[in-house]
Amino acid sequence: MIRLYSKRNLVASFPLVILLISTACEKGQIKNEDIAPSDFTLSFHVNAVPSSDYFEPITKAARNLADSTSVIRSNRSKQQIEQYNKNVASKSIQIDGIEARMTLSESYSTSTYSNNSSTLDNKAKYSNRKSVSSLLQMSNNRKYRVLIYNTDANGNATTFVTQGQTTAGSTLNLPVNRNKKYRWFAYSFNKENDIPPINIGDPKISVNVSNNGIEEDFLYSTGLIVTSDVYNGQNPIAITFSRHLALIRLEINSRGLFAPISAADIDIETTSSGIKNGSFSLLNGNYSSTSSATTVNNRGWNNIVKDTIPLNWAKYQDFYSVATSTAMRLRIKINEITVISDRILDDAPNTSTQKHRTFQNVTFDFPDFIAKPGRKYQALLQLIESPIKRGSTYWARGNLYYDPSTKKNEYRFRYDNPYFRNINGGINNILATDYWYGGLRPDLPADPTVDPCSEVYPKGLWRLPERAEFTELINSRNPRVIRLNQVGDQGWFISWANAADIGFPTHPHKHLIFTAIGNKNANGKIQNFNYRPGNTTTGVWGAVMGDKGYYRTNSSLDYFIMNYRRSVGNTSLQLVTGTLYEIIAAPIRCVRAAPPNQ
Repeated sequence: MIRLYSKRNLVASFPLVILLISTACEKGQIKNEDIAPSDFTLSFHVNAVPSSDYFEPITKAARNLADSTSVIRSNRSKQQIEQYNKNVASKSIQIDGIEARMTLSESYSTSTYSNNSSTLDNKAKYSNRKSVSSLLQMSNNRKYRVLIYNTDANGNATTFVTQGQTTAGSTLNLPVNRNKKYRWFAYSFNKENDIPPINIGDPKISVNVSNNGIEEDFLYSTGLIVTSDVYNGQNPIAITFSRHLALIRLEINSRGLFAPISAADIDIETTSSGIKNGSFSLLNGNYSSTSSATTVNNRGWNNIVKDTIPLNWAKYQDFYSVATSTAMRLRIKINEITVISDRILDDAPNTSTQKHRTFQNVTFDFPDFIAKPGRKYQALLQLIESPIKRGSTYWARGNLYYDPSTKKNEYRFRYDNPYFRNINGGINNILATDYWYGGLRPDLPADPTVDPCSEVYPKGLWRLPERAEFTELINSRNPRVIRLNQVGDQGWFISWANAADIGFPTHPHKHLIFTAIGNKNANGKIQNFNYRPGNTTTGVWGAVMGDKGYYRTNSSLDYFIMNYRRSVGNTSLQLVTGTLYEIIAAPIRCVRAAPPNQ
């Protein structure tokens, strides 16, 4: 699309020097038509390119993709911008014991532009759409090339006239004849490298995708111009480029693992239905042929910078593809991804240590989608803590805790369930973060309308367990639950050993563990926890009562309760669900709101 502007009062006495000076004009222009000296000049400059910087991450796939379109409107100057974002495909897979959710979303923007600029004299012909892509200025020093052709009666290009190259922010002056109709073509790779003169005998442009990042794509524009009969006249032509590649952003998001990404080595593999190179026909304005691109290697990643995402928890890389009418399928190979989880130190519970978790050698396909030129697509790979299934319920491996340090990431799971020795503050280090009164934060009173598990990223994936689900867990077999003392006999826990298929190093182990760490009373004081495992010694003087465990359900009065050595005569393990009417704060173990892969 072009916008053309005129200078109606140019006369023959206009200084000849205007024609001799061409700002940033290419030396040794190729010409194929005799141009009368000082006859007429077409003066090109770049007006705008469509926006390509709008990405709206989709964190949860819509159940009904047809209803998942969102619209964002804003006013900029005299431009009314509407930005659209919608899911186009989604699915879930398992990656080395970690659940990965894939979502493909498409975003694009349109605008209604108020054009108050002057127009050409009545011999110049052009069209101006009112609804166009959201426009941005082309960065200075990015190079573009313009070619001019004679035309037939229908405005189709016939014989070549001339061509030249310049940079955005500069003007390209190309001499032509008066009283003639021309078709001009402009194209750019949106980078600072020189664009070689095109082969006039076969005016096709090789478009090869890359992953070098921002604003490196393929831009194209064409238009008709009829020069006036003014001697030494000039027509400024403002080029508005259109994009002819689809921009795809591959994002790795580890917010569902509550851990930063320390390294990622990922390939976008070559396939017949994957990303494409193309041969673009200058005269026809389309791709005459396409071919599979070579494998794109992604080892250097950019951080997504937002105040709602901790540093290194989400990374991305941009790449391009020729967009055709056929379905595209992105094949991703994870050579290696490493994330770093924090674990409370058993021997120093006021500190933590870092645990490196590596996922390797996994290949999978994103769902099919049809890419459109000029559109932006986000291929989002969310890494999420995988649950352990017992019966029909999928349990989180660690307790829920609250970390207010980062907005929108406060609700997290412990890497595992550490034991607490009575040193360096012991259990007191987690009293404010891991014990819940039943509100949306640990310190808030019970509220039956809220569910802190549902706030875990991605929001809505987890929920509070029902009392019946704890009953099902208690009665589960293969494996049966066992009771074990903590190291140093400073507490105890229960375990469904090897209940998961995959353990270390993706996870700390394969077990589903619940630790007896008491509760807090209404005044915030720990109770029913004394760093004691209990014993089976008979007699009044040798008996040691064990600590008790409490876990919340979706009912503010119902709990999962763990007892061991409850009295002198009772030395058995007791796992029950019960109702308590006193105000207490207890740990939470979340469950999945729906089975994985749904």
